[in-house]
Amino acid sequence: MPSCTCLKPPGEHSCPEGYAAFCESRFGRCAGRCSPVSAAALTSELELARWTFSYIYRRELKLSDLPDGWAEILAQGSYTNPENGRTVRFALPKLMGRQEEYASAAY
Repeated sequence: MPSCTCLKPPGEHSCPEGYAAFCESRFGRCAGRCSPVSAAALTSELELARWTFSYIYRRELKLSDLPDGWAEILAQGSYTNPENGRTVRFALPKLMGRQEEYASAAY
């Protein structure tokens, strides 16, 4: 089950299978959201990255729009959006054919 955490203030948010968990500190509280991941996004790391960063940036991204080091960012489960300075922590469901979740930000 994907879950993510906020550091300040501390908090945790869990989502059902097939969903991605997104957490960020907003207005002095831990705000968590669950988003259903499309089957297409679970077919490859590139598509999962495109879907994840599209969600974070709140607009549809192309593969060419992915930030440098996107695979490491997905593995870490945390990203600071340079456009607005917001840090989003996330946990993603497993890719089709993999046994473990792709990333978990509960560290």
